[in-house]
Amino acid sequence: MWESAYYKDLREQLPFQLIPQGTHRATICVWEFGAVAHEHLAWTTYLRSNRDEQAKQAYIEDRYAGQI
Repeated sequence: MWESAYYKDLREQLPFQLIPQGTHRATICVWEFGAVAHEHLAWTTYLRSNRDEQAKQAYIEDRYAGQI
């Protein structure tokens, strides 16, 4: 996910303008953090495994079940 921040000066009749901090920044919504953190851990666990069929199946079947 990427975030770009824009602003509008209400004193002028100009369109929204990109805030000069760069073009895009990586971002994540706080409501999505639980699921994203779970996916990160599941993927890291898979990458550190033997990456065989059993590890692949364990990764595919790993589901996030907590509150968001």
